Amino acid sequence: TVSTPVVGQSGEFLGVMSHDITIDSLQEIALSINVLDGSGYGFLIQNDGNVVTHPAVDAAAVQGAQGNVNLASTGSPEFRTLIRNMMAGESGSGYYDEGNQSYLLVFAPIPEIGWSIGVTVPRSEVVAPAMEMRNRAIFISVVLAVVVVAVAAVLAQVIHNPLVQLLEGVQRVAKNEKVDEIKTESFSEIDRLAEAFNDMAAQVWAREARLKAHVAEMKIEIDAHQKKQRLESIVETDFFKRLELNVSRLREDIKRANIANSPTGSMD
Repeated sequence: TVSTPVVGQSGEFLGVMSHDITIDSLQEIALSINVLDGSGYGFLIQNDGNVVTHPAVDAAAVQGAQGNVNLASTGSPEFRTLIRNMMAGESGSGYYDEGNQSYLLVFAPIPEIGWSIGVTVPRSEVVAPAMEMRNRAIFISVVLAVVVVAVAAVLAQVIHNPLVQLLEGVQRVAKNEKVDEIKTESFSEIDRLAEAFNDMAAQVWAREARLKAHVAEMKIEIDAHQKKQRLESIVETDFFKRLELNVSRLREDIKRANIANSPTGSMD
């Protein structure tokens, strides 16, 4: 029976409105709870732990005599603790063992009548979606790892190796060594970079060759100029001048001797 007083606008008591609800109808409401395709069930208890409806209890035995079965004194310690929480009007959930199976109990109070409703489902049914999600996550992780390895291998072949070739080419150019043409089969950007490097290396080598040839020519000119300067410095010395004077005198002496020895005495 559910009753409520009827009070007038001035506060005077007018009467009581009540409604009777059969236990059978409450049992139908609680027992009609369908959780996880029928693997779970619902039940009702009063605030003293007595059963209002429970599928494990014979409905005929509790109709009108709900105090015959009290869940606070049955089951495992974990189950009794959860029942006491329900009797205290609390909301919550928890696991308990019954036989060889583990269950999850979720409960909430019905404040208007001081009862509490609970829903019990096997723990395996609760964990199964999480396990499926975990297995799916592991599978996806493995697939992603394989994809990452494959992509890394492709990138190493398509990007890393050409870049290594270009780096080696740059190092050879820095050492003034001739670089062979680098051929790549990569992305268009890498291929264009390789072509630009080949053009640059060819121009650098040609410029280096021209510079070496120019330096060689300058060296020859500098050597000739240095020789000329050394010759001029020798000619300008007093020793060389005296040597020239002596040579000139020697030539005159030889010439006069030839004239004196000539039968005709001619200068010819």
